[in-house]
Amino acid sequence: MSRVQHQEGYAVTRMWLLPVGEVCDKHLYGEHGELHQLVGMIEAEMWPQIGGQIAAGNVDLTEIVDRHSELEEYLDLDSPLLSVGIAGPLDNLDSIMPKGGIDLERSRRDLKERCPDCRELIKEAQG
Repeated sequence: MSRVQHQEGYAVTRMWLLPVGEVCDKHLYGEHGELHQLVGMIEAEMWPQIGGQIAAGNVDLTEIVDRHSELEEYLDLDSPLLSVGIAGPLDNLDSIMPKGGIDLERSRRDLKERCPDCRELIKEAQG
């Protein structure tokens, strides 16, 4: 995920959702940290900000838990997603927000443009 200043003054949260072999550790650690920030936004009911991230195609709420688990395993981390576990605020999002979605080719293109390490990893993965 990438953090840049959003036009309304909110930081942009970005889920890459690419296979971990296509993303450098720096960007994987960043994505992991921003998943925690996104869950904090959900817990704080920051619906306008989250809705803006969904509309921009930056997050997919259906992928938060699985992506967090994948990054935790790959990066050998142990940081619970929520202080009360995975349940709670993530359970009832269906009725509150659209799910969102990630354009994986956009993620690849953006990472290749901004990071030489990711560019090389993506090139290797694509053969």
